Amino acid sequence: MILEDKIFNKYKACNNKLIDYGFSLKDGLYQYEINIFTNFKLIVKIKDNSIKALVYDLDFNSLYNNYRIINNNGSFSNSIKDEVKNILLDIRNKCFIEECFKSLQSNRITKLIENEYNIKPKFIMKKFPNYGIFKNDKNKWFSIIMNINRNKLDNLFEDVEIINVKIKENNLNDLLKIKGVYKAYHMNKNSWISIILNDSLSDDFIFKLVKESYNNV
Repeated sequence: MILEDKIFNKYKACNNKLIDYGFSLKDGLYQYEINIFTNFKLIVKIKDNSIKALVYDLDFNSLYNNYRIINNNGSFSNSIKDEVKNILLDIRNKCFIEECFKSLQSNRITKLIENEYNIKPKFIMKKFPNYGIFKNDKNKWFSIIMNINRNKLDNLFEDVEIINVKIKENNLNDLLKIKGVYKAYHMNKNSWISIILNDSLSDDFIFKLVKESYNNV
């Protein structure tokens, strides 16, 4: 995982705060530049919540990537890395808000659940700290949001977030005909389904199944 992903994972930019911080905006791209040490410049680019940090060696007018090398013992490269890290952390702390999950749809569904039932996800699985479990007032799971590789569901290889919900078994076959709905990963495949949270299905459709799951458990 690259430095930017480590720092900004599950954080969302507040665009007005980026401008206040000193970012410029052009064609949807927010850009911030700052000189570091004597002959280096850091350029931070943010677009659609994707963050990229670029370091340039001004003496050679070239990109400097040595600080990204794992186990690099060079003291100067490590100093560059520490400076970049400190600047990115400052940007995160002043211009971003922390969210429960990585995908936008996962966070929207989480907010709907909180508004409807006053329930927030619990991150209690030590082996999978990013898995968020939703429990009712009887301490029973009615949903879980997980980050998995999609090949656990089909033949595509990409990281996705999914939500598992409990259904009535006589509805399973009809639901599985819908693109984006699968037999449940990691749970009973007759009474649970997995839904990919990538905006291929509407929030309303997914939340309807969440509410049915809440009632089914």
